[in-house]
Amino acid sequence: MKKQINALVLQDATGQEIDFVKLSINENPQEGDYAEVDNDPANGEFVTPEGETWIFKSGKLVTIKEAEIIEDDILYNIKAMVPKELLPDLNRAIEAKEYGLIKAYAKSITRIYLNELSYNLTLGRNVNFRHGDQTGIQNFKDPDIYYARLVKEDGPAVIDECRMQKNYIPFQTHDFLVNVQLLDVLDLNFKMLSLW
Repeated sequence: MKKQINALVLQDATGQEIDFVKLSINENPQEGDYAEVDNDPANGEFVTPEGETWIFKSGKLVTIKEAEIIEDDILYNIKAMVPKELLPDLNRAIEAKEYGLIKAYAKSITRIYLNELSYNLTLGRNVNFRHGDQTGIQNFKDPDIYYARLVKEDGPAVIDECRMQKNYIPFQTHDFLVNVQLLDVLDLNFKMLSLW
């Protein structure tokens, strides 16, 4: 077969050259294209460096199989990532264990958590906008408050607002009464309602 000048020559994952004699170097192989391997019509399967499988019969590219997704493949993991989350609690727990301060850590982390929660709620951060969830803002008396907070600037002004407001944050827990004595150790100002 007459070979095109500047024909497309590609290598499979093993380095074997596949000569697409009718394609120019600016084209991409498609099903139906003709190729040769070592000057003979290409036959069989060839896996590309990108993981695609090209199946040839009598020189004709009859099938292009997409690369299989392997779950531990770094490219797959990057594509599967959701928006990042911070792990401050885990960082603090590791530090507390390192310095032998686990008991003091429980009290400290609870206060930090509540302060950060108040800050984030005032800023409209980490708020649940799902309509059907019990913790969704649609179940709050005035959901528009949280939509308005989404445009607030992050910074010291939010901290000042947290200090001035006299809000109560309700928490729903499961079977927490069995460990209620732990809350006394934390010196928190709280009230508990047991609903049956």
